[in-house]
Amino acid sequence: MKFGLIVSKQHPAGVSMVERFREHIEQVRAARDAGFDLIVMGQHYLSTPFQEIQTLPSLARLAAEAGSMRVGARAAAAAAQSRRRRRTGGYAGCDL
Repeated sequence: MKFGLIVSKQHPAGVSMVERFREHIEQVRAARDAGFDLIVMGQHYLSTPFQEIQTLPSLARLAAEAGSMRVGARAAAAAAQSRRRRRTGGYAGCDL
């Protein structure tokens, strides 16, 4: 069985993003040391009132800590989300 870590990059307004990113680095190190196989970070386009760090530069930095873990990005397609929610009440996304 394989395990992965989804790194949440969306944080409340006013918190230190530098401190939050340091926590993400520690999370990835802990996941690597625990034998996890994958880290993933998503992208949201409608995140107000939260603040977000940028996905790809963040993943590039986290990859340096990931060792042999795979690194992935996930982007939510807003138009597909809207159509699918109307049809099924579900969520549509695109794995990169």
